Amino acid sequence: MATPSTNEPILKLPHPYQTPYALSKSSRTAEGSVPLFQIKPLSTDDKATPPPEPLHNDQLFFTEPVDLKSSERPPESNNTPWGRARRSPCSTWVWDGEKPPTVGQAWLAIYVLYTLRPSMEGFRLLLTGAGKEVLSSQLKTVLLAIDHPIATGLTDELLVPRSTFWQGAGSPFGPRTAWIPEDTETMSKPLSSYPHYAPRECHDAGAGTSPHLAPTPSREAASWFRHL
Repeated sequence: MATPSTNEPILKLPHPYQTPYALSKSSRTAEGSVPLFQIKPLSTDDKATPPPEPLHNDQLFFTEPVDLKSSERPPESNNTPWGRARRSPCSTWVWDGEKPPTVGQAWLAIYVLYTLRPSMEGFRLLLTGAGKEVLSSQLKTVLLAIDHPIATGLTDELLVPRSTFWQGAGSPFGPRTAWIPEDTETMSKPLSSYPHYAPRECHDAGAGTSPHLAPTPSREAASWFRHL
């Protein structure tokens, strides 16, 4: 796929906001000299509707999802929830300051990762920064992430399933999923006044198993981060 530049939008927020964002490679690196990236908003039309809260965070940095070394990777024959989750690539998030990113800012970062790596069934998430326990708890509360299935030594990692994200978990735009915008011109009352259907899969996701994870797809040959 084409490599995005700092002036090229990688996504836009859903209607009616349409705010474009780009990916920027920072001068900082994570452990192992892995490059850290940031999300930058691009200019918008003066008539554009601003999001209800700032969704980009200049203090948040993240790595591309990185696969384990072959020597550390569970064999494909290990089809347990732990084995499937452990074979998922891992993104490390770090931030400056005393407060962690908001759920909305985490939602945008996850949106970026799934937009640029759409074949991922899920990715492991390692949080590093002040208040990481708070952010971890919030992500699990809104079902953007679940605890990594237990084996050994993985208490600091979360698992971010693709399915719950696209089903609307953690939407920063109110009780409705981000993909079903309010339409005040044609609706007699707002969509938020109707019940929100939560697929059963979402409720099951936090039960210690990972029913949303299909057999691990083959790893991608090239990275869209590599040439930034």
